[in-house]
Amino acid sequence: MALTPLQHDRQYGEMDQVLRAYAGLPADDTDEKPGEALTAYLRHTWHSRPWAIGIAESQLREYARNPPGRCGCGSERSMRCPTPGGTRPRCRRGC
Repeated sequence: MALTPLQHDRQYGEMDQVLRAYAGLPADDTDEKPGEALTAYLRHTWHSRPWAIGIAESQLREYARNPPGRCGCGSERSMRCPTPGGTRPRCRRGC
């Protein structure tokens, strides 16, 4: 089911802004030093909408925990992707 524009903005709006900041720039972030795109996003957002930084963090963490797509744990409708080595990785649900 498709999201309405308002639902999309509430769930993914700030994450979309972060991803747009990376458009055309390398994702060269490390644990020690953020990349140029992330620094530019944070600088701009801090001056224009400081409340949005926390929202962006929570949206990115939620997206990292639950990426889009199906888990494929025994579901006949999901497609199995070939994996190197021939073993199928276990999903987070323990299936």
